[in-house]
Amino acid sequence: MKKIHFTIILILTTQIAYSQYWIVGDSTNYSVNILDTPFGPDSKVVFDIDCDGTEDFNINSSGPIGSSWPWKRLSFYMQEGVEVFNSNTGTVTTFETGDTMPFYPDTLWTRYLDFIYGTGETGSYGQYEINEKYIAFRKSSDTDTFFCFIKFSNLGIDFTIHQIISNCEINPLEIITNTIGPGSESFGIYPNPTTAQITLSGEATEYVIYTANGTIVDKGKTSLKTIDLTRLQKGIYFIRLISRSQQKMFKIIKI
Repeated sequence: MKKIHFTIILILTTQIAYSQYWIVGDSTNYSVNILDTPFGPDSKVVFDIDCDGTEDFNINSSGPIGSSWPWKRLSFYMQEGVEVFNSNTGTVTTFETGDTMPFYPDTLWTRYLDFIYGTGETGSYGQYEINEKYIAFRKSSDTDTFFCFIKFSNLGIDFTIHQIISNCEINPLEIITNTIGPGSESFGIYPNPTTAQITLSGEATEYVIYTANGTIVDKGKTSLKTIDLTRLQKGIYFIRLISRSQQKMFKIIKI
């Protein structure tokens, strides 16, 4: 009888211990969004971890603006309650698919690290290159904790978002801007939400429309400055506008 009790306790202990870990790349109980989108200098990507429609953190890339500011920086800004996994190393901890990532202890997470790569007066700091590895973020409240795992690459301040695994059913990437160089055009779309078509402002020459999980549903030229959405089902989409000097992606709602 004692042996049976011991076996039950051992099984429960193993299950509890296992629940404290995530096997990197496993999407069980999470939603997956494929992006595979590159971003150049002066880009900003905004994420919503807890699926409430507001910004929780952003990844941004800034290049030198002249002799008064000659530095480069690939950084992120986290709102209150948001932390990044860094294992007390002083740099962002990255994981490969199949690695085991502990959710706890809390000492492995920090809200006081705000860069991935940078250059300064004394040289470079942080990881110069990350190649298709995951970075982990979380947002905690009194009642729940939400996670966001980003498959990420960078070479200096140029970066790519490959994949997002999160608690959100829709893509938690809310806003993308990607302005390349000074004097770039300003893009816009209206109306949004829309029932039938959208009108474009600015000098975009091409467009690509994605579903919330990253599937391309339409693409083409923008010579007419309007895009017909009547064949699309109601829901949330992302549209990427492209010109010679920049790209921007907008979240659009078809009603």
